[in-house]
Amino acid sequence: MIELPEAYTLANQLNQVFVGKTIISAAANTSPHGFAWYSGDPALYNEKLAGRKVTGTAAYGGRPEMHADGMIVSFFDGVRGRYLSAGEKRPDKHQLLLEFDDGSALCCTVQMYGGMMAFPDEPRDDFYYNVGREKPSPFSEAFGKAYFADYLRVSKNPSASRRCLPQNSVYPVLATEFCKIYCSTLVSIPNAKRRLCRILNGKPYIMPLYPH
Repeated sequence: MIELPEAYTLANQLNQVFVGKTIISAAANTSPHGFAWYSGDPALYNEKLAGRKVTGTAAYGGRPEMHADGMIVSFFDGVRGRYLSAGEKRPDKHQLLLEFDDGSALCCTVQMYGGMMAFPDEPRDDFYYNVGREKPSPFSEAFGKAYFADYLRVSKNPSASRRCLPQNSVYPVLATEFCKIYCSTLVSIPNAKRRLCRILNGKPYIMPLYPH
């Protein structure tokens, strides 16, 4: 999984290396992987991306992405990208290979599971991606005391919290079960603290553990 600081670092590296270059070819799923995810038919990636110039990069949540003349190439989870210089031998196996007009390339392989999405830069039906774009990053000035306090207020309101989650989502159930297991484990450890603290405006914010 690509963590938030890694996503920012990768986006910055993509910006330094590829912005200004034009994609001349894109090969996706040439080495099929059961847990490599694409947007639509990977056979159409060359049609989607070839001839487009990389104009910028960004990172939303744990997803670094490249912007290419109205298209977005987004990476997440176990995607490992490798820069290849002009003339350097291309690996025989990969899940995505982008060739650029200066002879360089970006080769992506998937470890366990991961996504390499290519889609138009327009609203899309992807709850988690949309939230990553709409909400302020923890690294931004907008993610300050006022925003965090409002987040805590919403999280204490069950009806408001449910509205923030996709319908029929299994994640709240899994998170609750994980919390039960984790907190039960804490209680079983000698001298374990029975409460978790979060700092808010210099004062401890007490989060009671799930009752044992």
